[in-house]
Order: sequence, then C-alpha cells, then structure tokens
Amino acid sequence: ETIHELHSFWHRLTREGTHLAEFAGGDTSFVCGREALRRYTLKHASRLVFSDVQSVHLAGTTAGQIVLSVGSVSMHDAAKRSAMGARLPYATCPAPLSNDAFATDRTGGTVTEPAQVAEFPAIVILDWDLCAAFGEGPNVLGLGEVFGLATSSRDYAKTRLRPAECRTLISLADQMTERLLESWLSGAALWDRLALLGACLAAKAGVIRIYGDNSPIAGADHLVAYALARHGLAWPHGKLVFAGALLTLPIVSEEAECLARVLVEFGARSGLMTA
Repeated sequence: ETIHELHSFWHRLTREGTHLAEFAGGDTSFVCGREALRRYTLKHASRLVFSDVQSVHLAGTTAGQIVLSVGSVSMHDAAKRSAMGARLPYATCPAPLSNDAFATDRTGGTVTEPAQVAEFPAIVILDWDLCAAFGEGPNVLGLGEVFGLATSSRDYAKTRLRPAECRTLISLADQMTERLLESWLSGAALWDRLALLGACLAAKAGVIRIYGDNSPIAGADHLVAYALARHGLAWPHGKLVFAGALLTLPIVSEEAECLARVLVEFGARSGLMTA
C-alpha cells in the first residue's frame, strides 16, 4: 500500500468482509462487519490463544496458532509482547474504538516514556456491534485520534520541508475528518458510524507502515497532549490529542483556520471538549 492507495483502501474497510492490506513489511487482514468477532472465532477456534492483561499462556503452542486480544490498549500490548516472544502472529479486536493502538506496532509508553516498537497485527477484527455496545461516550474518543491527523500531517510537511510530497497525506487526513464529521452529525446508526471510525483509525496506523515511523501521525498534536497530561489534565488520550490538534492546527497551517473552527464546534457538541 502507498498513501495514494490508502485513499481508496480505508473506504473498503467500511464494507462487510475480509480486506487485505499489503505493505512492504508484511500483510494485515481486516475482518469487518457486524458480529465479525463471533464469525472469526467460530471459524478459527482451534487456532486461537486468548490474551488477558496479565499474560498469555503459550505453553504447548504450535506454529499455526494465533494470539487474539479483545479489548483496549493493555490487552493488545499483552498480545503483541507475547506473540513476539513465541514467534506467533497476533490478531486484535478493539472494543471500544477509543484509540488507534489496535492497529499500530507500538506497545507501552507513558507521558514520560516513549512507546516501544513491536510488530503490526496480522489480523484486525473490526466488530461494529461489539464497539457499539459501549455506546457513544468511549467511542467518541477515537474521533480525537483521527482529527489529530489533520495537525500532525501538516506539521510533518512543514518540519520535514516536504509540502509537495505530503499533499496526499494531508488530503487523506482532511477526507477522513470531513467524512467523520458528516457521519457523526447525520444521525446514522451508531454501528454505521463506527464502521467509518474503525476504517479511519486503521488507515491512520497504515500511515506508520508507509512512512516507516509514527511522526506523520503523532506530531505537534501529541506533543501538546503529553504536555497537558504532564501538567495534570487527567483526560483520556483521545481528548488530549483533540485538544492538542485544536491548539496547534492554526500554527502549522494558516489555511486550516476554518477547519479548526468546525472542529471546535463539533468538540463542544460531542463531548470531546468537556471534562
């Protein structure tokens, strides 16, 4: 996949079915749809090793097995570490869609310590019904992660002096932002909105694979988010990234002033700007 190809690929992830993303460092299959987790586990029950937060029990594993994590960041981190140690592939199923950790190769990390680089998942299961069961509240945090790309992509273009090369990346960020805003304000069914959100978060993680590092998706927005956290603002990461994006978007691009106003209005309506 390239950034150009990512423009069309993330749209495909909003459709039911299995979609293959091919990257230079390896492929990832995305299993998408309503009850996607149930269908996947029924089909592959004999191969799955389930992860929990404390550990993954890998005694007697075979080369054909897959470590599966269902849940949030801590679950996926456990699966990444254990799968790497046992040299097994791993699958993730985020619930809810509060961040993009399920699709990245990062593990651990705090406001003072950077995350470590691990491996990308071999399979990502985007179960729209499972995420919808958590309601809007936890899922809306994932919007903050996606909106942060509007800042980080522009920041990357400016700091790396590559504005022409990054036009496609910035276009991708703006397309996802526009589609998510339309979707969330449309009154569509929650699982339908989450299908789009999951696709955007997965595409954001795909940017890491294309560029070879996470700078294009975690720039000035994340720096401000971590600074706010260090100074005592105990917000969830998605809200902190959203705040960081709003504070830095006008700095990295004078042309983005209109977008910043739209995001402020949306943030007030959606709860992304409230404690």
